[in-house]
Amino acid sequence: MTPDDPKYIDHAYAEAAHFFQAGDLALARARLAPALALNPADARIHALAGFIGLRSGDAAGAVEALRRAVDLDPRQSVFALALGDALLATVNPVEAEPIYRRAIAADRSNLPAIALR
Repeated sequence: MTPDDPKYIDHAYAEAAHFFQAGDLALARARLAPALALNPADARIHALAGFIGLRSGDAAGAVEALRRAVDLDPRQSVFALALGDALLATVNPVEAEPIYRRAIAADRSNLPAIALR
């Protein structure tokens, strides 16, 4: 599949998600990079980049990616909760707390994620 194929971005995202779930973070990041370059307005791609950053120990990179995901799709409480986690990982609890509160207020149905906080 080539980047000019309309399904390329979804395919690259799916591959990156697969490798992320399998624990191959370097390959997940490599598969995600072209999709991000081709569609920088896709919140789910930024969110996955943030999740990869969190899991790989790049909290600062995760904060940047997750901030962008939240900016692009503020309705996704899971993105905001992950941003709070990334901020905590950068030892920034003062900024994390209001983000957690807004995410919880926006989606009270996300109780499993809330309970983990």
